[in-house]
Amino acid sequence: MGRMLLDRITWLAAVLLAGSALFGQTNTSSGPRGWDQRQPIHPFPDWNDIPVTSRGPQQPHADSNVAASNTVTAQELHHKVPKKARKEVEKAERARAKNRMDEAIVHFKQAISIDPELVAARNNLAAIYLRAAQPEPAIAQLEEAAKIDPKHPVLFRNLAVGYAMIHNLEAAERAARVTVGLDRTGGRAPLLLGYVLMEQRKFTEEALQCFERARDEYPLAHLLAAQVLVAQGHSEKAKSEIYTYLSSGEQNFRATATRWLDLIDQGQQKRAFVLSH
Repeated sequence: MGRMLLDRITWLAAVLLAGSALFGQTNTSSGPRGWDQRQPIHPFPDWNDIPVTSRGPQQPHADSNVAASNTVTAQELHHKVPKKARKEVEKAERARAKNRMDEAIVHFKQAISIDPELVAARNNLAAIYLRAAQPEPAIAQLEEAAKIDPKHPVLFRNLAVGYAMIHNLEAAERAARVTVGLDRTGGRAPLLLGYVLMEQRKFTEEALQCFERARDEYPLAHLLAAQVLVAQGHSEKAKSEIYTYLSSGEQNFRATATRWLDLIDQGQQKRAFVLSH
């Protein structure tokens, strides 16, 4: 199962680089016969970059599809970035803009060696590793960064993704819960927590509440909620969530949603709870 999860996230990384912010599909998942196995729903946040410092002009982000973090923590406000470290980060960003990731990694590492407390460099280096489906070095950088700045939600959001990639779902849940506590705006944090709960087959009211918080911002939260509802035996409520998704205008999983409706009508709804496993 861990290999399949990593395959799914590997595919998702390619989707993110192509500009899709949240959701992916794969040909490697194994679900029950009859359900569409080509399009399981696996939401993860985009890997956020952190500006080098909040004191000066924000650094341009090489990947225009990746949103910069708007969070400014006390650590960032009070930490003065040495000029040499900033120069290394600028070189890393220019290399990343040209898709020279090996070169970007070298410069981010050099920036960290100059300034070990440069959280932005650690996070943005980790983002490169996550995109490349190399969760172990990403987690190492993020864990160190979280020790330095334990109030930055981006670090814990990316940690949750990294832990999920190595199928350490208990750690992913802990990181996702920290993210929810630190980031109370928007639906991205609860969406991540809800997904991690589902990956552990925790089809609970808490998971439903997470998707309820996220669905206005992310229509696909309706489909995730439908999976929880089917697992709970509430097929009519699940159908309502699917219909709401179909009416949202979101296009990525319309075929999957329609397929699920047909299966529920055929009395096969009990199979839905393993869709993402």
